[in-house]
Parts: sequence; C-alpha cells; structure tokens
Amino acid sequence: MKPLRVVHHTEQSLIVLDLALAEAQQLAQHLQASEVWIDVVQGLNSVAVFFDPCRVLPNEAEERLRTQIEQCAEKKARQPGKIIDLPVTYGGEVGPDLALVAERAGFTESSIIDMHTDRIYNVAMLGFMPGFAYLDGLDERLRQPRLTSPRMRVPAGSVAISDGYTGVYPLQSPGGWLVLGRVQRPLVRRRPNPEFLLTAQARVRFRAV
Repeated sequence: MKPLRVVHHTEQSLIVLDLALAEAQQLAQHLQASEVWIDVVQGLNSVAVFFDPCRVLPNEAEERLRTQIEQCAEKKARQPGKIIDLPVTYGGEVGPDLALVAERAGFTESSIIDMHTDRIYNVAMLGFMPGFAYLDGLDERLRQPRLTSPRMRVPAGSVAISDGYTGVYPLQSPGGWLVLGRVQRPLVRRRPNPEFLLTAQARVRFRAV
C-alpha cells in the first residue's frame, strides 16, 4: 500500500485519503477489528475513523492509525486474495452485447474474449445489489459506456462490463452493463443462509468454455 495522507477531520475523527477503492475496503475491514475506534466509515477513496478523545488523545489516535495502516499493508502482502476461476460461455443468447463491444472497440469477438480472459481481476467494492462485485483491472481497450436503455431483466450469472469495470450479476436484475457472456457455476448459495461467491479481497479469473 502506497504512503497515505492522514488528516485530522474533527477533534474526534481522522480521515485516510488517497486510497483506491480496493484499498479503502480492505483498510476499513482491518480497522473495524480494532477496539480503538468507535466507528469506521468507508468512502470511495477514503476511510474515516472516530474515537473517544477522553480515552485516546488525537496525536495518539493518529499514531495508532498509522501503525494499523502498516499492519494492513503487511497482511495484504502475506495473504493475497484467493483466485476464483469462473467458466464463462461468451456470445450468442447469453452474451448479447459481445458483437456490439467488438464493433465499438474495432476488434473481432474472439479478440474481445481473449482480452477479457487474459488477466486476473480484483474485487474493488461490493454494491448495486447483494453479492455484486465491481472487478477492476479491465483492459483499457474494453472500456465502454453502459447501455443508454437498461434491460429490465439480466439473468443471474451474466458477465458484463461498464466503463473501467467488469462484473457478474449474482441474481436476476435490471441492469445497463454490456453483457458478454454467462458464468457456468452458481454465484450464491441460498441454504441455510445466502452466501455469495465473490467477496472482498477475492481475485477473479474468467475462463472461456
């Protein structure tokens, strides 16, 4: 993790700035395990921590925060996220936007598939719906805007791209991302409680089948 900027926001809060999305998510999870902080709030590119000034002086809180930032970076270096292989059928009925993406990018459909599968993606953040992971690391040649008119129904397992991200719809949902294909394995276990396959710190590799 690169050197970060820590600033005093109020008499009882600090903010860590200049984070990437994945770094903010990872750091927030690490800090939530500490008893020093009353609350930890993650933003898109920042993490705010709140403390009791009657128990911890502001300067001491900053020292502890910087120490925990270093610990988080060391933990990440020791334990990289597991790689999840996702077999995908590209194009056709399950990938209705593959041809459009190829036309916009100026490549063949086969080349688009190669670009999409030739890298490992990181879960940058979770949102939009339960279990939907924004995966960063998309080839810049595949960066394209979402559909002007979102679909009312995108099937579960659909692999899609939008702007600089790729993602997989874990559940059927409306959506405006460009759908390239569909994953050939379930992304959620419904019993006894819903458990989603893609979680924070996971890494994803798509494999064409």
